[in-house]
Amino acid sequence: MMKNRVYIAGIKSVFPQAYSSDHAVDLLYPVHKAGKRLNQYAKKVAKFIGIEKRFSVLDEESFPTRKLSHPTYHPLHWGKKILEKISDRIDLKEIGFVSVSYNITSHINVLPNLACQLTYQTNLELDQMPEEIAYYGCAGGLFSLKSAVEYCAQNRKAAYIYNFDQCSWIANPIFDQKHPDFKVNLISSLLFSDAGVGILVIPENMKHRFQQPLMEIVDYQTDFQLGTAVGMRDGYLTLGEEIKNNMPDIISEKLIKPILKNNNLAVNQVQDWSLHQGGLPILQSFTDEKNLNLTNEQIRRSKQMFQKHGNLSSPSAFVVLESFFQQPSTNSSYGILASFGAGYYLGTFLYRC
Repeated sequence: MMKNRVYIAGIKSVFPQAYSSDHAVDLLYPVHKAGKRLNQYAKKVAKFIGIEKRFSVLDEESFPTRKLSHPTYHPLHWGKKILEKISDRIDLKEIGFVSVSYNITSHINVLPNLACQLTYQTNLELDQMPEEIAYYGCAGGLFSLKSAVEYCAQNRKAAYIYNFDQCSWIANPIFDQKHPDFKVNLISSLLFSDAGVGILVIPENMKHRFQQPLMEIVDYQTDFQLGTAVGMRDGYLTLGEEIKNNMPDIISEKLIKPILKNNNLAVNQVQDWSLHQGGLPILQSFTDEKNLNLTNEQIRRSKQMFQKHGNLSSPSAFVVLESFFQQPSTNSSYGILASFGAGYYLGTFLYRC
């Protein structure tokens, strides 16, 4: 049972260099290696996917050798930079818990783990061991949020979540169109982008320090259902065709519908929907009657963020949440944060502004 009410008091995202869709294709499928025909085909597929910009930490001059285009794109630097920006209303000594989560990282000096390195380099004085959650798919950040909420519910100190993914780090395009994985490799190569997000979670005793409307965590639930449609093979990401049909149904039935029922809420009473943007077909599936029967207006923000940034993997739903945090409703309203990914790990949070 929670002793304290718990709030999200700050959200901040960070992105590396942005590339136009055509430029990203020229980097991944250069004419001199892939051929003009494949290069043009990849550009058509990229246009169909519908992403305006691709964000990548890779040095394009060195690719396919993996090298950061700038030292500030290192995950540790991102985590420190975000923490500095969202902790201006509290003393860092008032942060008692840190959780770091990711799937793909350029960080290679892995001992001690990144959570420990972040804690040490920011001089945090934690009273609970730092947590690192890796390879929980696109829902990984929600498991970090769960840990942070549970910490703040029992303590009078804040928690810092740092969630990121650098999917371009494992870019490994297949040029052979006869390869059995050519199609899924092409889609995943053009779908994912890089980003990091930090979230400051606070207990009720700190609420008075923040002037803007905050997001109160009302309820949350995580779950797991074994599935292999999202994964990696030979160093590249693979996405099964059944994802857009099955994943929205799974998280709707297992998590979202039950959490709404437990809080006596109907779908139309939830104004803000921060859904993981696996792609436009997946988002559109949430409008199906057999899933949540959401309106196009309810999924509009998630679609906008996908079109602007692409699939950011685990930070994706948080980036949508950040957009709602920056433009809060004038009325008291409810919101749903939901994400799902490889494993399948699933997570849903209900909040109130």
